[in-house]
Amino acid sequence: LALNGVKKDDIARGYQLVTPGSAAVTRRLDVRLNVMAHYQGVVKNRQRVHVHHAGREVLARVVLLDEEELGGNAGPRTGLAQLHLENELVAAREDRLVLRFYSPVTSIAGGIVLDAAPQSHKRFDEQVQENLIIMESGDPAELFRQNLRQAGTAGLALSEALGQQDDPEALPVGKRLYHRDLMDELAVQIAANVDAYAARFPLRLGVPKEECRRKCKFKAGPNEWSAICLKLAETASWVVAGDRIGPTETGPLLSATMTAAVTKAAAELEGFGLDWPGLDNWIEESPLFKAATRDKEMQEFKAAEVIRHLVDHEQAVAISNEYHVSRPAYDELLTKLRAHFAENDEIAFADFRALSGLTRKLGIPMLEYLDFNGLTIRAGDVRRAGASL
Repeated sequence: LALNGVKKDDIARGYQLVTPGSAAVTRRLDVRLNVMAHYQGVVKNRQRVHVHHAGREVLARVVLLDEEELGGNAGPRTGLAQLHLENELVAAREDRLVLRFYSPVTSIAGGIVLDAAPQSHKRFDEQVQENLIIMESGDPAELFRQNLRQAGTAGLALSEALGQQDDPEALPVGKRLYHRDLMDELAVQIAANVDAYAARFPLRLGVPKEECRRKCKFKAGPNEWSAICLKLAETASWVVAGDRIGPTETGPLLSATMTAAVTKAAAELEGFGLDWPGLDNWIEESPLFKAATRDKEMQEFKAAEVIRHLVDHEQAVAISNEYHVSRPAYDELLTKLRAHFAENDEIAFADFRALSGLTRKLGIPMLEYLDFNGLTIRAGDVRRAGASL
């Protein structure tokens, strides 16, 4: 092979040239060991040996899985074992290898690789032995499907696929495989959570992804959960919207009564301009919220929920937890700022107050919000135009 651009020092004896993605390095191998006929010694558990595989040689410890020891005068001469390698190598199922005694260097056993990327096993574990026997003489696809189902929502890493990653029962998501039946059940479970959340909070976009993960008892982490949700959403009755899972990208469909009330609330908020009265004062002054308490259909029409809904749908801007303005009022403020900076390099608070009509109570939070979002840049007691403006 002529390897263009590869230096001699980049490679070493035992390196392999493989199709990308077809193999992985490993530090463990599950094997069937057969003691050689000429060897009259004993292969003991935890014995240190030389492992010869293809062109590579590494040191390893032999963990005997179903026998106390192999060989000797009357002992068993074959057994299941796991090799704990001191250096990495690349192997595949059904590869052959040779074990040689550590010192003196004598060939003692041959082996057949059953699993090239196993988990660490305990000795004399009946389930482990059964799985390895299936891998050795049974149907690898059967074992893979069994492992896939047993893994549950945690799934299996691609390295644990036993060469069966294209099995029709396996759903690949990222670098993991999941049982399709379990994922179908999970999609139904997510749908139930979405519906229940929508009934409880009709004005919200959907159930938080992390909350849904906990309720579904998903065993893997948040990254795997996000990947699974995006995959299942391709054919599900629900969608992923940012950090939420909802019935649609804009949340639950609202009743005509609720839609009309939200529209009126948006108009009231716009009427405040930038001069937000505070949530409690809005509740006290608005007939909308008083009427909602008397209407069974409108029990969830609460000011905090309405504000959240308007922010989620870009009809309002959350300047802080206690300060909200309508999107038109906010956009008008930005238009005035652009006009100011077109003729001036900076703006002091007195000028900002004249431009916005805000006192320090609301003016300072507004400026801090503008600073945070790169619309203005604070320089001492004045602001300059930010790149985002």
